[in-house]
Amino acid sequence: MRVALYARVSTADKDQDPENQLLVLRREAERAGDVVYKEYVDQDSGRRSESRKAFQELMRDAQKRKFDLVRVWDLSRFSREGIEKVFEHTSLLEQCGVSF
Repeated sequence: MRVALYARVSTADKDQDPENQLLVLRREAERAGDVVYKEYVDQDSGRRSESRKAFQELMRDAQKRKFDLVRVWDLSRFSREGIEKVFEHTSLLEQCGVSF
């Protein structure tokens, strides 16, 4: 399976490193026998998806069906916009044929 890895760290805490999330995601992908298509990384607040360039790229690539699955370290890394927005984002992925 082709997978996209998404990591986000908050700009409010300068000590965060997306590599911590990516290490876990890479290991899980390898364990599952998945091929990592691309790693998408934002260093930004998770409050508004419009401001996260890597997130926007991930969603565009999902529409082009460049991968089959999105892996995130934690739901809060995917979005901090509230549960309704999370459902919108995951529903769009599902409509594109991409699992979350």
